[in-house]
Amino acid sequence: MNREQLVILEKFHAACVRFWKEFMEEYDEPEPYLKALEDVKNCKTNPYKAHDAETLDPRTREYFIKRCEMDLGLSDDFKDMEWE
Repeated sequence: MNREQLVILEKFHAACVRFWKEFMEEYDEPEPYLKALEDVKNCKTNPYKAHDAETLDPRTREYFIKRCEMDLGLSDDFKDMEWE
């Protein structure tokens, strides 16, 4: 797992949540978090680099996505998976 990329995904997810909360004007609903999770799922490269962005490590992305899904109550796969 790439810890640097994990931080990038955490920052990106938080920024997406802020955006969706403002755009949707829903601050306590789960919808902004679900939309932000979709943004992360669609992100294949570093979202903070416009050119020559490195591809995100698939295992790191999976870890982050599964953790978010668990936090949202969508899945508990995260607990059963083995992580480095």
